[in-house]
Amino acid sequence: NNVCKNDQVSLNVKDTSITINYNTEFLWEGITKGANFRSEALTKDRVFRVVATKNGCSTEDSIEIKVNELPNILINDGNEYAYVCNGDSVTLNASGSDINKYTWDNKTQETGITYKVKPIKTETTYHLEGTDNLGCKNSDEIVVVITPKPDFSIIGNNLVCYGEDVTLNGSDEDLNYVWTNAEGETLGNDIEFTIKITRDTTLYVTGTANNANGTICSNTIPYEIKIKDGPEFTINSFDNNICYGNTVSISLSGYADNYEWYRNDTLISTKENMSDVIMANQTYFLKADRNG
Repeated sequence: NNVCKNDQVSLNVKDTSITINYNTEFLWEGITKGANFRSEALTKDRVFRVVATKNGCSTEDSIEIKVNELPNILINDGNEYAYVCNGDSVTLNASGSDINKYTWDNKTQETGITYKVKPIKTETTYHLEGTDNLGCKNSDEIVVVITPKPDFSIIGNNLVCYGEDVTLNGSDEDLNYVWTNAEGETLGNDIEFTIKITRDTTLYVTGTANNANGTICSNTIPYEIKIKDGPEFTINSFDNNICYGNTVSISLSGYADNYEWYRNDTLISTKENMSDVIMANQTYFLKADRNG
Protein backbone atom coordinates (compact mmCIF):
# COMPACT_ATOMS: atom_id res chain seq x y z
CA ASN A 1 0.00 0.00 0.00
CA ASN A 2 2.95 2.28 -0.62
CA VAL A 3 3.22 4.43 -3.73
CA CYS A 4 5.45 7.25 -4.87
CA LYS A 5 4.34 10.86 -4.95
CA ASN A 6 2.37 11.76 -8.10
CA ASP A 7 1.56 8.11 -8.79
CA GLN A 8 -1.97 6.91 -9.45
CA VAL A 9 -3.32 3.77 -7.78
CA SER A 10 -5.66 1.18 -9.23
CA LEU A 11 -7.98 -0.54 -6.72
CA ASN A 12 -10.48 -3.32 -7.16
CA VAL A 13 -12.85 -5.13 -4.85
CA LYS A 14 -14.17 -8.63 -4.50
CA ASP A 15 -17.16 -10.01 -2.58
CA THR A 16 -15.78 -12.37 0.05
CA SER A 17 -19.13 -13.97 0.84
CA ILE A 18 -20.46 -14.85 -2.58
CA THR A 19 -19.35 -14.50 -6.14
CA ILE A 20 -19.74 -10.94 -7.40
CA ASN A 21 -22.61 -10.68 -9.80
CA TYR A 22 -24.55 -7.99 -11.51
CA ASN A 23 -26.66 -7.42 -8.40
CA THR A 24 -23.67 -6.05 -6.47
CA GLU A 25 -23.02 -2.32 -6.80
CA PHE A 26 -19.87 -0.54 -5.69
CA LEU A 27 -19.45 3.14 -4.99
CA TRP A 28 -15.98 4.63 -4.43
CA GLU A 29 -15.61 7.80 -2.45
CA GLY A 30 -19.34 8.34 -2.87
CA ILE A 31 -18.78 9.21 -6.52
CA THR A 32 -17.27 6.53 -8.73
CA LYS A 33 -19.18 3.38 -9.50
CA GLY A 34 -17.73 -0.01 -10.41
CA ALA A 35 -15.58 -2.76 -8.96
CA ASN A 36 -12.43 -1.10 -10.23
CA PHE A 37 -11.20 2.36 -9.28
CA ARG A 38 -8.25 4.50 -10.43
CA SER A 39 -7.23 7.51 -8.40
CA GLU A 40 -5.84 10.84 -9.41
CA ALA A 41 -2.12 11.53 -8.97
CA LEU A 42 -1.47 11.34 -5.23
CA THR A 43 0.55 13.93 -3.36
CA LYS A 44 -0.21 12.85 0.22
CA ASP A 45 -1.42 9.83 2.21
CA ARG A 46 -5.01 8.90 1.42
CA VAL A 47 -7.73 6.58 2.70
CA PHE A 48 -10.08 5.31 0.00
CA ARG A 49 -13.53 3.96 0.92
CA VAL A 50 -15.84 1.77 -1.09
CA VAL A 51 -19.47 0.86 -0.33
CA ALA A 52 -20.87 -2.39 -1.72
CA THR A 53 -24.65 -2.74 -2.01
CA LYS A 54 -26.51 -5.94 -2.83
CA ASN A 55 -30.18 -6.67 -2.49
CA GLY A 56 -30.60 -3.45 -0.53
CA CYS A 57 -27.90 -4.31 1.98
CA SER A 58 -24.65 -2.37 2.16
CA THR A 59 -21.20 -2.90 3.57
CA GLU A 60 -18.14 -0.69 3.58
CA ASP A 61 -14.40 -1.21 3.38
CA SER A 62 -11.41 1.09 3.17
CA ILE A 63 -7.72 1.04 2.36
CA GLU A 64 -4.98 3.42 3.36
CA ILE A 65 -2.40 4.39 0.74
CA LYS A 66 0.86 5.81 2.01
CA VAL A 67 2.56 8.27 -0.36
CA ASN A 68 6.35 8.35 -0.30
CA GLU A 69 8.19 11.53 -1.18
CA LEU A 70 10.31 11.49 -4.32
CA PRO A 71 14.05 11.41 -3.83
CA ASN A 72 15.91 14.68 -4.08
CA ILE A 73 18.24 14.70 -7.08
CA LEU A 74 20.32 17.45 -8.70
CA ILE A 75 22.84 17.84 -11.50
CA ASN A 76 25.74 20.18 -10.72
CA ASP A 77 24.01 21.39 -7.55
CA GLY A 78 20.88 22.36 -9.47
CA ASN A 79 22.49 24.73 -11.98
CA GLU A 80 20.44 25.18 -15.12
CA TYR A 81 23.47 25.43 -17.39
CA ALA A 82 26.99 24.02 -17.65
CA TYR A 83 29.61 25.40 -20.01
CA VAL A 84 32.40 23.71 -21.94
CA CYS A 85 34.97 24.88 -24.48
CA ASN A 86 34.38 23.75 -28.04
CA GLY A 87 35.91 20.31 -28.58
CA ASP A 88 36.43 19.65 -24.87
CA SER A 89 34.65 17.30 -22.46
CA VAL A 90 32.86 18.21 -19.24
CA THR A 91 31.93 16.00 -16.30
CA LEU A 92 28.41 16.32 -14.90
CA ASN A 93 27.97 15.47 -11.23
CA ALA A 94 24.87 14.09 -9.55
CA SER A 95 23.86 14.61 -5.95
CA GLY A 96 20.84 13.52 -3.97
CA SER A 97 19.50 11.79 -0.88
CA ASP A 98 18.75 8.08 -0.54
CA ILE A 99 19.54 7.42 -4.19
CA ASN A 100 20.74 3.90 -5.00
CA LYS A 101 20.76 4.21 -8.80
CA TYR A 102 21.51 7.06 -11.16
CA THR A 103 20.60 6.77 -14.84
CA TRP A 104 21.90 9.39 -17.27
CA ASP A 105 20.36 10.28 -20.60
CA ASN A 106 17.55 8.10 -21.89
CA LYS A 107 19.57 7.12 -24.95
CA THR A 108 22.79 5.84 -23.40
CA GLN A 109 21.47 4.67 -20.01
CA GLU A 110 24.81 5.50 -18.40
CA THR A 111 24.85 4.84 -14.67
CA GLY A 112 26.90 6.36 -11.89
CA ILE A 113 27.21 9.58 -9.94
CA THR A 114 29.27 11.26 -12.70
CA TYR A 115 28.77 11.48 -16.45
CA LYS A 116 31.44 12.73 -18.86
CA VAL A 117 30.06 14.28 -22.04
CA LYS A 118 31.53 15.88 -25.16
CA PRO A 119 28.71 17.76 -26.87
CA ILE A 120 28.84 18.73 -30.54
CA LYS A 121 25.79 21.01 -30.64
CA THR A 122 25.78 24.58 -29.36
CA GLU A 123 23.31 23.55 -26.65
CA THR A 124 22.61 19.99 -25.53
CA THR A 125 20.21 18.91 -22.79
CA TYR A 126 21.20 15.97 -20.59
CA HIS A 127 18.76 14.12 -18.33
CA LEU A 128 19.32 12.28 -15.06
CA GLU A 129 16.93 9.93 -13.26
CA GLY A 130 17.50 8.82 -9.70
CA THR A 131 15.83 5.83 -8.04
CA ASP A 132 15.66 5.30 -4.27
CA ASN A 133 15.37 2.03 -2.36
CA LEU A 134 11.55 2.27 -2.43
CA GLY A 135 11.58 2.40 -6.22
CA CYS A 136 10.53 6.04 -6.34
CA LYS A 137 12.09 8.08 -9.13
CA ASN A 138 12.85 11.74 -9.67
CA SER A 139 14.76 13.53 -12.41
CA ASP A 140 16.73 16.63 -13.25
CA GLU A 141 18.21 18.03 -16.44
CA ILE A 142 20.93 20.44 -17.43
CA VAL A 143 21.78 22.29 -20.62
CA VAL A 144 25.45 22.11 -21.65
CA VAL A 145 26.44 25.15 -23.70
CA ILE A 146 29.50 25.17 -25.95
CA THR A 147 31.77 28.20 -25.61
CA PRO A 148 33.76 28.93 -28.78
CA LYS A 149 37.53 28.83 -28.56
CA PRO A 150 39.22 32.21 -29.03
CA ASP A 151 39.69 33.31 -32.63
CA PHE A 152 42.81 35.36 -33.19
CA SER A 153 45.62 35.89 -35.67
CA ILE A 154 49.30 36.86 -35.57
CA ILE A 155 50.31 40.26 -36.86
CA GLY A 156 53.87 40.62 -38.13
CA ASN A 157 56.33 39.85 -40.90
CA ASN A 158 56.74 36.18 -41.80
CA LEU A 159 59.37 36.63 -44.52
CA VAL A 160 62.59 38.11 -43.16
CA CYS A 161 66.30 38.35 -43.79
CA TYR A 162 68.77 36.09 -42.06
CA GLY A 163 69.59 37.37 -38.58
CA GLU A 164 66.73 39.89 -38.57
CA ASP A 165 64.74 40.60 -35.43
CA VAL A 166 61.02 40.18 -36.07
CA THR A 167 58.33 41.47 -33.71
CA LEU A 168 54.97 39.71 -33.68
CA ASN A 169 51.68 40.61 -31.97
CA GLY A 170 48.50 38.76 -31.13
CA SER A 171 45.42 40.35 -32.67
CA ASP A 172 43.18 40.20 -29.56
CA GLU A 173 44.38 42.21 -26.60
CA ASP A 174 41.90 40.51 -24.25
CA LEU A 175 43.66 37.15 -24.52
CA ASN A 176 46.60 35.76 -22.60
CA TYR A 177 49.38 34.53 -24.89
CA VAL A 178 52.09 31.90 -24.71
CA TRP A 179 54.70 31.61 -27.49
CA THR A 180 56.48 28.25 -27.89
CA ASN A 181 58.80 26.63 -30.38
CA ALA A 182 58.45 23.27 -32.10
CA GLU A 183 60.08 21.56 -29.12
CA GLY A 184 57.46 22.96 -26.75
CA GLU A 185 59.85 25.38 -25.06
CA THR A 186 58.16 28.56 -23.84
CA LEU A 187 59.69 31.63 -25.46
CA GLY A 188 57.36 34.39 -24.28
CA ASN A 189 54.06 35.08 -22.56
CA ASP A 190 52.99 38.54 -23.65
CA ILE A 191 50.86 39.83 -26.50
CA GLU A 192 54.06 41.07 -28.19
CA PHE A 193 57.00 38.82 -28.95
CA THR A 194 60.37 39.49 -30.63
CA ILE A 195 62.70 36.82 -31.97
CA LYS A 196 65.93 36.79 -34.02
CA ILE A 197 65.56 34.59 -37.07
CA THR A 198 68.55 32.53 -38.18
CA ARG A 199 66.63 29.69 -39.85
CA ASP A 200 63.15 28.91 -41.07
CA THR A 201 61.08 28.77 -37.89
CA THR A 202 57.58 27.66 -36.86
CA LEU A 203 56.19 29.21 -33.70
CA TYR A 204 53.12 27.97 -31.85
CA VAL A 205 50.97 30.66 -30.26
CA THR A 206 48.35 29.82 -27.65
CA GLY A 207 45.68 32.40 -26.87
CA THR A 208 43.58 31.87 -23.74
CA ALA A 209 40.30 33.58 -22.86
CA ASN A 210 38.90 33.79 -19.32
CA ASN A 211 35.20 33.89 -20.15
CA ALA A 212 32.41 35.40 -18.08
CA ASN A 213 30.65 32.01 -17.86
CA GLY A 214 33.63 30.55 -16.00
CA THR A 215 35.22 28.66 -18.86
CA ILE A 216 38.89 29.09 -19.71
CA CYS A 217 39.21 28.33 -23.41
CA SER A 218 42.44 28.15 -25.38
CA ASN A 219 43.35 27.92 -29.02
CA THR A 220 46.79 27.23 -30.51
CA ILE A 221 47.81 28.29 -34.00
CA PRO A 222 51.12 27.82 -35.83
CA TYR A 223 52.99 30.77 -37.35
CA GLU A 224 55.70 30.04 -39.90
CA ILE A 225 58.57 32.45 -40.53
CA LYS A 226 60.81 31.94 -43.53
CA ILE A 227 64.17 33.47 -44.37
CA LYS A 228 64.38 35.32 -47.68
CA ASP A 229 66.98 34.35 -50.24
CA GLY A 230 69.84 36.79 -49.66
CA PRO A 231 72.56 37.86 -52.05
CA GLU A 232 75.04 35.19 -53.07
CA PHE A 233 78.18 36.26 -54.94
CA THR A 234 81.92 35.95 -55.13
CA ILE A 235 84.49 38.49 -56.30
CA ASN A 236 86.33 37.21 -59.31
CA SER A 237 90.10 37.22 -59.14
CA PHE A 238 91.82 40.43 -60.24
CA ASP A 239 95.24 42.07 -60.11
CA ASN A 240 95.50 44.04 -56.91
CA ASN A 241 98.94 45.41 -57.70
CA ILE A 242 98.13 48.35 -59.95
CA CYS A 243 100.39 51.14 -61.13
CA TYR A 244 99.53 54.68 -60.20
CA GLY A 245 96.97 56.12 -62.62
CA ASN A 246 95.90 52.76 -64.01
CA THR A 247 92.38 51.38 -63.76
CA VAL A 248 91.36 48.47 -61.58
CA SER A 249 88.34 46.43 -62.68
CA ILE A 250 86.49 44.12 -60.29
CA SER A 251 83.75 41.76 -61.48
CA LEU A 252 81.34 39.50 -59.58
CA SER A 253 79.75 36.10 -60.00
CA GLY A 254 76.45 35.43 -58.22
CA TYR A 255 73.04 36.92 -57.45
CA ALA A 256 71.95 40.21 -55.96
CA ASP A 257 69.35 42.87 -56.74
CA ASN A 258 71.29 45.97 -55.84
CA TYR A 259 74.98 46.84 -55.52
CA GLU A 260 76.83 49.65 -53.80
CA TRP A 261 80.60 49.95 -54.21
CA TYR A 262 82.45 52.15 -51.75
CA ARG A 263 85.96 53.57 -51.82
CA ASN A 264 86.55 53.95 -48.14
CA ASP A 265 83.31 55.70 -47.16
CA THR A 266 82.53 57.15 -50.59
CA LEU A 267 79.94 55.56 -52.88
CA ILE A 268 81.51 55.25 -56.34
CA SER A 269 79.26 52.80 -58.23
CA THR A 270 75.90 51.02 -58.10
CA LYS A 271 76.65 48.57 -60.90
CA GLU A 272 77.42 44.90 -60.53
CA ASN A 273 80.99 45.35 -61.73
CA MET A 274 83.20 48.25 -60.72
CA SER A 275 86.15 50.10 -62.31
CA ASP A 276 88.21 52.81 -60.66
CA VAL A 277 91.41 54.74 -61.36
CA ILE A 278 94.06 54.05 -58.76
CA MET A 279 95.57 57.24 -57.35
CA ALA A 280 96.68 55.74 -54.04
CA ASN A 281 96.41 52.58 -52.03
CA GLN A 282 92.66 51.95 -51.76
CA THR A 283 90.29 49.67 -49.88
CA TYR A 284 86.98 48.89 -51.58
CA PHE A 285 83.76 47.74 -49.93
CA LEU A 286 80.72 46.13 -51.56
CA LYS A 287 77.23 46.24 -50.15
CA ALA A 288 74.64 44.08 -51.94
CA ASP A 289 71.05 43.13 -51.20
CA ARG A 290 68.44 40.72 -52.49
CA ASN A 291 64.73 40.57 -51.61
CA GLY A 292 65.22 43.52 -49.31
